[in-house]
Amino acid sequence: HMDGTDGATSFPDSSWTGAPRHTITAVNDVTNTRAVRKIGDSSIAFDTGADDYLSIPASSDWAFGTDPLTIELWFYLDDTGRQYFFGPGTDTSTHYYGIGLDYNSVGTNKLGLWVSSDGSSWDVIDADSGGNGIGSTTVTQDAWHHVAVVRDGDDWDLYLDGTADITTVTDTASVATGAATIFNIGRSGYTGGAFYNSGYM
Repeated sequence: HMDGTDGATSFPDSSWTGAPRHTITAVNDVTNTRAVRKIGDSSIAFDTGADDYLSIPASSDWAFGTDPLTIELWFYLDDTGRQYFFGPGTDTSTHYYGIGLDYNSVGTNKLGLWVSSDGSSWDVIDADSGGNGIGSTTVTQDAWHHVAVVRDGDDWDLYLDGTADITTVTDTASVATGAATIFNIGRSGYTGGAFYNSGYM
């Protein structure tokens, strides 16, 4: 959750600890807007360019390991092109692999989940054609949707609007550590990578 103000370029997160843990920086034209919202009084707006995202500094909080986890968000798409929700990485030609979520990566208009244990390949879950990380539901445009990525023990699931969309991928591996890199909202981490280029979160 982010407590930004309209037009802010950086702002603190709203940590459950009661004190901000991370500073979130808005890059290029991404803005906090009150015009379209689902939870609270604002949302994050990503325009139709291919360079808007939020950046959060490196932290041991991104070292998920084998811990149980839930990553959830509301999103609103208004374009059927590929959209990248979140993932780790720095602005280099080398892609960092950890955990990521996108939409329409293989032309299916469905969600895609990506998880790596080795930091150099999507060896746990991948959403490439024929992979085990492709959702089963065609996502509608111009509507709010809720997505939750859940790891419980060795089992991974992805829920779309409260219904299992990727059902139980079982793997004992630890998620590749993201402590040495930034975490992106609205882009993958490598130069020229995918962005969330038209919609709201």
